[in-house]
Amino acid sequence: MQLYTLKEMAGLYKRSARTFRKYVKDLKIPHTKLGNAFLFDPQKVALYLESVESTNKPTKTRSRQKVTNSGKQSV
Repeated sequence: MQLYTLKEMAGLYKRSARTFRKYVKDLKIPHTKLGNAFLFDPQKVALYLESVESTNKPTKTRSRQKVTNSGKQSV
């Protein structure tokens, strides 16, 4: 099992280290903390991100209707 640092994982996913740090905080990506360093198993992170992406599919939104002063709706 090879562990990657925060900067290495950010580079692997083509994100900034700051963005990846936010993922750790907000998404609770699996990691190990050793002192001040975050260490990641890339396989566990990949599985976790796949599961998050599959549960966060976008939903259809309703189209907004504009109401004019006369009270009639227009699209």
